Amino acid sequence: MTFTLGIFELFTYAIPGAMQLGVFLYVALRLDLVQPADLDAVPGLLLAVAAAVASYLLGYLTYVFAILVDKVYPTRKDSGSAWAAVAADAAMLGERRVPRVNSSFLLAGVELRDREVAQEVGRFRATGLMLRGAVVPSFLGVLVALTEAVVGPHHWLGAAVAVVLGAAVAAFARHGRELRYWANTKTYQLAYWLELPEDVHDSPASAPHAAPRE
Repeated sequence: MTFTLGIFELFTYAIPGAMQLGVFLYVALRLDLVQPADLDAVPGLLLAVAAAVASYLLGYLTYVFAILVDKVYPTRKDSGSAWAAVAADAAMLGERRVPRVNSSFLLAGVELRDREVAQEVGRFRATGLMLRGAVVPSFLGVLVALTEAVVGPHHWLGAAVAVVLGAAVAAFARHGRELRYWANTKTYQLAYWLELPEDVHDSPASAPHAAPRE
């Protein structure tokens, strides 16, 4: 029996989950809930497997909270704006229309035509979701660092870490959204040049503006 972890699962769940695990472990060590000697007593392989599984499961929990990032940090760069940008460029050529459907649904059609090209879009999307997911543990890290700055022994270090992590939160949120916008834009561009069917009704269920904002 083999277990494989794809790039989407690794970026979207495992990496943010590992960051979340790191924050929890730091807090547990600082509160003396866990002692370093306790970790040394666990076999290395078992510890690695447990950390990997915990990171993966925490990644799913982090993903749920990461959805709130799009609520807190709204932007106009969603699937609908990506379609509008590509449609405007296509109109200058005047050959055919860009399919007006959900970008995730459209990506499935691109994969049927050229799976290798579609993988590039998948990398953009997975990296964007990873950065969005990284916002959650980074924000918790800010709270922990501020607590250290107030009640910990190293006030200035805690304050400096809080500033750095605060900047990381803003950067992760912005660039995560940017990469997902690029993924949507690339999907519509590929659909245009691969000549996917364009005669799709603009129903609320298929229109880009009704798509999930990822």
